[in-house]
Amino acid sequence: MTSPLAKEVQSLKEGVEKHLSLHGAGLAQSVADRAHLLLVWLQYARSKSKCKEAERLLDAVQGAIIEVSGALAMGLVRSAIFSLRTQLELFFAWIYFNDHGIEWARVCGDVSQFPMRAFFWKYFSDYGNKFPARLKLLEKSKTRKSDDLYGVLSIHVHSTSMLVAPSVGPLSDLVYSEPLCSECVKLQTEVAEYLSDVMMAWFSNDWHDLPNEI
Repeated sequence: MTSPLAKEVQSLKEGVEKHLSLHGAGLAQSVADRAHLLLVWLQYARSKSKCKEAERLLDAVQGAIIEVSGALAMGLVRSAIFSLRTQLELFFAWIYFNDHGIEWARVCGDVSQFPMRAFFWKYFSDYGNKFPARLKLLEKSKTRKSDDLYGVLSIHVHSTSMLVAPSVGPLSDLVYSEPLCSECVKLQTEVAEYLSDVMMAWFSNDWHDLPNEI
């Protein structure tokens, strides 16, 4: 006799397959298009690499973009949001560890020593040439809706608001509708723009080296 959970798994499978068939290719392509600017920055970052071992962070950012693409193709919005915030976390980390190879080796040996975002942000502010002022100037021209994109994504990740906390329901509820997936695609645009502003504020002294697309 088929168990109730087995029936739910079958329903989830059917929901994912239907979503993939109807919307998968379009959503995956949309994520790739919205992440294009970030991919350009990743290529530039690799050209500025001082700590080759820390390039694993850049690879992981690219991997997180792929995760967003795959998750939304299947309708898995909550998983996509986790990967969106990962892009921010790891790109911040790369900026710091690119200049601190010894510290990178240390955290690789003891992951409990991996700094939090606040540590990176203080480093950017203290050691980036006019970083806070440049970022503030760039933000005056932002197209993203959120003034605190990291904070918004963190609310989703940590479920610190009941509006975004997981709800009890059948497994098939994990597959979100295409309109909601498309809303999440817009967040990829905002992540790419936000990280572009951060990188521009950090690398402005190297203006002559920046790719034309940037």
